[in-house]
Amino acid sequence: MADQAVIAIQHGLMTSQLQSFSIIEERTRIAREMHDGLSQVLGYLNLQVQTLNSLYKQNEQTRFMHELENMREAIRVAHADVRENILSLRTTLANEKGLYSAIHEYLSEFGIQNRIETRLENNIQGDPRLSSVAEVQLVCILQEALTNVRKHSNARCVVVMIDRQLQPDDRVIMEVRDDGTGFEEKESARTFGLQTMRERAWSVGGDLRISSTHGRGTRIVAVFPCLSPEGISSRDPAILNGAHSPVDRGRASL
Repeated sequence: MADQAVIAIQHGLMTSQLQSFSIIEERTRIAREMHDGLSQVLGYLNLQVQTLNSLYKQNEQTRFMHELENMREAIRVAHADVRENILSLRTTLANEKGLYSAIHEYLSEFGIQNRIETRLENNIQGDPRLSSVAEVQLVCILQEALTNVRKHSNARCVVVMIDRQLQPDDRVIMEVRDDGTGFEEKESARTFGLQTMRERAWSVGGDLRISSTHGRGTRIVAVFPCLSPEGISSRDPAILNGAHSPVDRGRASL
């Protein structure tokens, strides 16, 4: 029994470390995107100011107003990106509220920021029985899916559904649906982001499916394998005593 307890504790610590590494990696990626994106926008705005100054001196009023409108649009897009990245940093399992609360918080804030109706349908009661790393990847896939909605879909409503499928294997399913313009993936500028979402799902033994057509919205389904009962019991022995799980401790340190 002592040997089994030691193994369980070691497994729990390793799981906690993996989840913490995943959070740190995600924070680093978001910070890098913010840095690179802002650098590009500021460089563009610097050139635009010089252009505006030249047009003003030449009394080119029509071109002046056109370039000014381009600047306003660039600032609007940059502002939306920064707000979204800050929201991602705050809600990538960054607290002790749990997976569902993190998803609900992100979805609600996303809707308020972008004036898009959002709805969460959670059909799972209790522990979703996902590994700590899988929980991080699930939230990140949701964030990237919603980024595509904001940038490309012109959607008025987004619905996120979380469910469990018992056959043929025990799996958690997250579906993200929007009523936007839709797209053909092979012709879309979103191809790189969609591939990143697939790789996130594959990295934890899951899968990701995308269905979309022009004018009929988009549906993204992420499927994640659940832990076995043995995996749950060894995920963190502290759970048996009612303490925070490794994923919760990782959130608290984010």
